[in-house]
Amino acid sequence: LLSDNNGILWIGSTDQGLAKYENDGITFLKCENENETCSVQCLIETKDGIFFGTENGLGRINENGNVEILKIPELENKLIRCLSYTGEEILCVTRDGKLYAYDGTSCREIALDLDEQQNIRSVYYCTDRKQALIGTDRDSVYRVNADFEITERIKIKDAECVNSIRYTDDDEILIATDYGVLVYSEGVVRKQQLLLDNSVDDIYLDYEGNYWFISSRKGIAKISNSRFFNITHSAQL
Repeated sequence: LLSDNNGILWIGSTDQGLAKYENDGITFLKCENENETCSVQCLIETKDGIFFGTENGLGRINENGNVEILKIPELENKLIRCLSYTGEEILCVTRDGKLYAYDGTSCREIALDLDEQQNIRSVYYCTDRKQALIGTDRDSVYRVNADFEITERIKIKDAECVNSIRYTDDDEILIATDYGVLVYSEGVVRKQQLLLDNSVDDIYLDYEGNYWFISSRKGIAKISNSRFFNITHSAQL
């Protein structure tokens, strides 16, 4: 899910591609190349428009309003599982655990010296702090500076697979894992006793400041004003 600056809600799916929800209606976008499939894994808004990760590389919505897979050799035929935006570059995490940066014309791989053969699974760039959070497929979150030098390793106990991460307004770090939602604050990692206790795949912040959590097994839930709402149950999904 992505809500852009114009109030349009973009919805990515693995089987039906990309759709937008606007004026109480849903419109599915066409692929510029009819021979390509658009299995949308993640979405990001940049100064140049909407981009998305697919199982075949990085895509965008072009000037015709259609979806298009970009011809980027470094990302060709790679599944992109996570995107973030620095203000100048799009950060892409691929299924093989690598991190790339694309600036609109060129693409480069960013090599990080991770511990214990951990692979990159997620990334979140905070423009205010000029630093990124890197989640791995095992038990760690790394802080890196604007030059992508590691400044801190946050080790997580009793959890694996950091699927999504982001800062809160209170300077805490929300961590979505296969074992539920964790919070890192003042040097301590604690697990949140929430209804979504496994397979939490993504964290989404809406325009009202609510945090939404998406689980492939338990649906969608929301944190608002220190209360936790299970949207899946309330909507009888």
